[in-house]
Amino acid sequence: MSERADQIRSNAAEEESRIAELNSTLGQQRTPYLKGQLQQAMSKVTDVETLLRFAQQSEPRHAGAWMSIAEENIKMAANIREQVQKVVDAYGGPDNVEEFEGS
Repeated sequence: MSERADQIRSNAAEEESRIAELNSTLGQQRTPYLKGQLQQAMSKVTDVETLLRFAQQSEPRHAGAWMSIAEENIKMAANIREQVQKVVDAYGGPDNVEEFEGS
């Protein structure tokens, strides 16, 4: 379990870094929705440590399930980040993205 947990922690840290990097390129005034999406992604990544703690404290037969949930959280966070990146790329970079409120 420890080797798997270490890999999950490493993957979570890498994803957290990617999310933070993308988030830092977006302005709160111009892209509040996209930043909100990245905040949700970051929340999924930060939950990983709690899930791993649950895995450590649970009965051995349940530990794998907790770790699988942690892995899935990382995948969901990466998916959100990738979708936000696609929007940014479609408009030629973060300086060209601006959200408008509809009427």
